[in-house]
Amino acid sequence: MPSQSFMPCRGIDNTSEDAAMVQGGREPFVYMRDVVNANVTPAGKLDMIASGGKVTDSKYRNLWQSPLHKDVFAVFGEDLVKVNPDWTHDHLINVGGGHVVYEVLNNHVIVASKNGLFVYDGYTCQPLTIDRPPAPIAMGDTDSTQQTRSIAISWVRGSTESSLSDYVTAGAEVDVVLPLVTDPTISSVNIYATNVGGTDMQLAGKASMVDVNFNITADHKLGMAAQFAHLSPMPTGKYLCYWRGRLITATANVIRFSEPLAYHLHDERHGFIQTSQRVTFIQPVENGLWVGQTDHVIFIQGTSPDDMTISIKSAQAPVPNSAIQINSDDIGEAAEGGSLVTAWLASNGYVAGSSAGQIIEYQAGRISNISAQSGTTVRFDRRLVTAVN
Repeated sequence: MPSQSFMPCRGIDNTSEDAAMVQGGREPFVYMRDVVNANVTPAGKLDMIASGGKVTDSKYRNLWQSPLHKDVFAVFGEDLVKVNPDWTHDHLINVGGGHVVYEVLNNHVIVASKNGLFVYDGYTCQPLTIDRPPAPIAMGDTDSTQQTRSIAISWVRGSTESSLSDYVTAGAEVDVVLPLVTDPTISSVNIYATNVGGTDMQLAGKASMVDVNFNITADHKLGMAAQFAHLSPMPTGKYLCYWRGRLITATANVIRFSEPLAYHLHDERHGFIQTSQRVTFIQPVENGLWVGQTDHVIFIQGTSPDDMTISIKSAQAPVPNSAIQINSDDIGEAAEGGSLVTAWLASNGYVAGSSAGQIIEYQAGRISNISAQSGTTVRFDRRLVTAVN
C-alpha cells in the first residue's frame, strides 16, 4: 500500500469524496477528515497543541476580560467579582448567579444578570436602572367644579433619573405626600406637575430622600418639561450589546432597545423587536445587527425599532453564543468598508457577516454537520478558537 504524506495540509474536509482529499501537481495539498489536538499552520504543517494545566481551584464562571481596562471579571457563587492576576478576587456585587454577560459602554462595564443590569465604573458596582417609583398621594380639596392638575414623581441617583410614576389628579393647590424611599442609592426626588388644566408635565421642584411631603401652590412656577414619561426600567437579558446610542438586550425571541443615550430606560410600547425563533447570539456592526436563530441567521437594519427590517442571510444553524466581533483590519476585503465584522461558528464552519449585511462562508462545501449546545469563541493570534459543549 503506497504511503501518503500529510503535508502540506489545508485543514479539515469531512464533506468531499475521497478522491478530492489529495491533489498533486505544482501545488499539492492534503485535506484531513479530522484533526485532533493539532493546529494546521499557514505553511500546511501540523503542530501539536500545547497542553494546559489548572491555574486555580476557585469555581469561576463567565470569565471575561475588558478590552478597554484589561480587568478580568467573573461570577463566583452568586457574586460578580474582579479576578486578580494571582487568581484571588475582589467582591463587587451580588448578581444572583446564573449566566452573566458583559459590555463596555462609555468607559464603564455593563453587566446583565438574572438580577438585572449593573454598571461598574472602576471603583464601585451598582444597578444601572432605577425602579419606577410608586405614585405619590395628593392631599387637598378636589371636586368636579374645580380645575385640576396632574402630579407625578421620579427618583434620582446622581445624574440618573428614573421614569415617572403613575399620574395622580389634584387640585390647583396640593400637598404632595412622597412615598418611602427604600433604595439607599437614591439621592433625591423630582416632583412634576402640569399647569392647572394642562397636560404637559413640568418640574415643580426637588426634595431630599428624607422629605415626606412637597407643597404646590395655585400659582406655582413650573420648570423644565419631563423627559422620561411613559417609560420603564431597561430589562435585563441573556444577551447584551451596544449599538447606535442604545443598549440592547435579548431573551427568548424578543430583542429590547433602551432609549437613545438613556441606557437605563425602555419604551415597552415601541422599543422591541420579535423574531420568529429564539435568539442564539446578537452582535452589532455599523449598519445593523447580526442575530442568530435556531436554524438560521438574520440581519436587522434600521434607525429605530419601529422602522427596522429583518432579512434572512444564512440558512445554516449557528452554534449558540459562538459569535465574536473582529476588526476589519484582520479580515481584509470581507469587511466591505466597515470597521467591524461578526464571525460565528455554524454547521458548515466559520461564517463572517459584514457591515453591509453580506456573509462569507469560508469552509462551506468542505465542513458540515457541526452542532453543539453552546460555544465560546476567542481570538488566539490570527486564529479563531471555539470551545463547544
